[in-house]
Amino acid sequence: MEYMSRILKVARETKGFSFHPRCLRMKLNHLVFADDLMLFCKGDMKSIMILKQRVETFSASSGLCANNSKSRIYLAGIDQEFRNQAAQSLEFTSENLPVRYIGMPLTSKRYTIADYEYLVEEMTNQIRFWYAR
Repeated sequence: MEYMSRILKVARETKGFSFHPRCLRMKLNHLVFADDLMLFCKGDMKSIMILKQRVETFSASSGLCANNSKSRIYLAGIDQEFRNQAAQSLEFTSENLPVRYIGMPLTSKRYTIADYEYLVEEMTNQIRFWYAR
């Protein structure tokens, strides 16, 4: 994934690429968690296509490809026509915020007890399953 990070860092310097406003100060355009990748950019087709090209470059050299049936695009403050166009260009499903990762909503706010209920329930079910085996 280090190679993927280096390729995406090049995207930051590409003419026409624009950061998401909340990512500009940190120059953040991607995060990697285990085998998951999150890409961030301004909601314009040029920036989206630059990231797509970088991912395709990585795929061509590594043989690893995004699973389009599991990939999602999240756009906020964007009209529905552009949302559909971007999702179609990427061949991803368009979904609404908030993003959930392993069942937990990704947020910059502090989690509440209610936010943890899903995770606790899933862990409890898994422990019961292991115990029964």
